[in-house]
Amino acid sequence: MRSTRYEWKLSTTRKLLNVLEERKMAAPESFCINGKIWPGISKEISKSETNCPSAIQCREKFYSLKRSYRKFLSECKKTGNKTPKPFLYENEMQKILDGDPSIKPLVLRSSFGMNKDNSDSDEDTMEQEDDASTSSTSRPPTPVPTSKTKKRKVDDMKEYFEERDKKFFELMREMQNSNKEFLSKLIEKLGK
Repeated sequence: MRSTRYEWKLSTTRKLLNVLEERKMAAPESFCINGKIWPGISKEISKSETNCPSAIQCREKFYSLKRSYRKFLSECKKTGNKTPKPFLYENEMQKILDGDPSIKPLVLRSSFGMNKDNSDSDEDTMEQEDDASTSSTSRPPTPVPTSKTKKRKVDDMKEYFEERDKKFFELMREMQNSNKEFLSKLIEKLGK
């Protein structure tokens, strides 16, 4: 027998998130999303819904929402002109996942091999990254080019292009002269 796929309605999804939020508010220290809570959540949803999802379907829906929420957060952190699509359940997920280390880890490992505390706000983290990159002894700061350095590089480029063009035109003249000689010899032979 084939199992049917449960079609999640907006109201049922909100009910799932509300039940999770209520459970977190009731016992914030002991709240843990694991396999044991899903049958109870399914029962609570069935009180208000005629066609209710199973415990497994509730679990899968929540984890799907969690993945989407993580993706939404990473899209929001990206710079550029593209604005991310709004996440419909952003407020509910934020309340439920507040303090979840999979959303906001306590410690991050930087590309410089240093551990960073992630408990502060994003702005503080950016300042720490800037401080870490400037005070790092493994990579000295890149010197800012002065106007003399820029001028010298521009002059070097001009000189390189002039020399390249000169060689190119010399080669073209040589080819033209050899073609003229060949054609003149060909005309002489044909004229005989």
